[in-house]
Amino acid sequence: MKLPQDRSPDYTESATIAAQLLAQTDVLHDMAQAVGDAKAILSFSGDRLKRALALAIHDAKAAGTSSFVAAESQARASTAYRDALDALSIQERDAERQVAAWTAAQARYEALRSLVSLAKQQAAIL
Repeated sequence: MKLPQDRSPDYTESATIAAQLLAQTDVLHDMAQAVGDAKAILSFSGDRLKRALALAIHDAKAAGTSSFVAAESQARASTAYRDALDALSIQERDAERQVAAWTAAQARYEALRSLVSLAKQQAAIL
């Protein structure tokens, strides 16, 4: 991706950079579905946490807890709720990593696009 310092780019270098740009387009295309899923996980993380708590409260109420406050306290202390939180945090971490990889791939695409334009302009000047 780096241009040689000792000489100006020619058409061959422009074509090489353009080929890298096309390859990067394929990388972005291949990542699109996973990034969409990751963004959905991140968008609904609050709702998913509330649902996990609600399920744990339901289990506590089903086990015979009479008051809602006691059921919520038992739910927050339960291993099932802790396991749900652990699973959600792993999913969110993986989603954040996927979005970060997407952002890095987009930055590489933009850098390559700029290099193609620069190489073409420099080749045109010569």
